Amino acid sequence: MYFGRAVGPYERELVANAQRLSKSGGGILASDESTGTIGKRLVSAGLENNETTRRDFRELLYTGEELGKYLNGVILFHETIYQSTRSGERFVDVLTKQGILVGIKVDKGLKPLPKHPEETYTEGSLPTPSAHVTYRCFT
Repeated sequence: MYFGRAVGPYERELVANAQRLSKSGGGILASDESTGTIGKRLVSAGLENNETTRRDFRELLYTGEELGKYLNGVILFHETIYQSTRSGERFVDVLTKQGILVGIKVDKGLKPLPKHPEETYTEGSLPTPSAHVTYRCFT
């Protein structure tokens, strides 16, 4: 019970996740860069922007020793949900084994604001409830 009332399973899960994410000593890593954004970073380092290079970069990031000691959560990009280490272990599993809560970026990126193209807004989230179920199956 919370605040004197019964709660449903999703509310319990939400509270548990909030507690995990706000645990003292850990942070949240936003590694949800789109292929274009991470590509700029890779190209500036003299690397090719392709799926293999992006996967290698993410593997280096997610397999750091004792990462779970310093991170409570990681936000992933859509492509990353489907990627695995060179040895075949899914990144989601690599992070989860370290006690890190995994999330997914669900917006479609920045778009110019109509009539004010110098301003931007974040376009929507996942188009259908079934897409939410798809991502939930990865955890």
